[in-house]
Amino acid sequence: MSGPEITTSVSSVRIVDNNLLHWIYANDAVVTITQAEEEVDRIGALVDEHALQSTRLLIDIRPLRSIDRAASKLFASDEVHERYRIQALGLLVESRISSAIGNFYMKVRRPKHPTRLFTNEDNARQWLAEFT
Repeated sequence: MSGPEITTSVSSVRIVDNNLLHWIYANDAVVTITQAEEEVDRIGALVDEHALQSTRLLIDIRPLRSIDRAASKLFASDEVHERYRIQALGLLVESRISSAIGNFYMKVRRPKHPTRLFTNEDNARQWLAEFT
């Protein structure tokens, strides 16, 4: 079941199954602090508009080309964790580059919520369902 969707300059995000945000990056997206700030604002407005009390994030970073340190730091911030009311985060990875980005995010930024890397979307959704 799909719900409302927003598009940013580098991604699209839609609400699925009430509080699951399915976040997909565009092919070869390059995320700098400018794009990250846009995403934080637009996705935060989506969460607020639909009065989501908590969210689970399924982020497909497979098409992502790169994300800079400032953007990564923003995504891992208390501000984003609290604004989105994140319960858990599943990152879909495929390539070595995506794995490196995901591992960097998890090891260096230490998310405030359970976070796992997946290569299979069904496995990610199953794990995220445990947090409903």
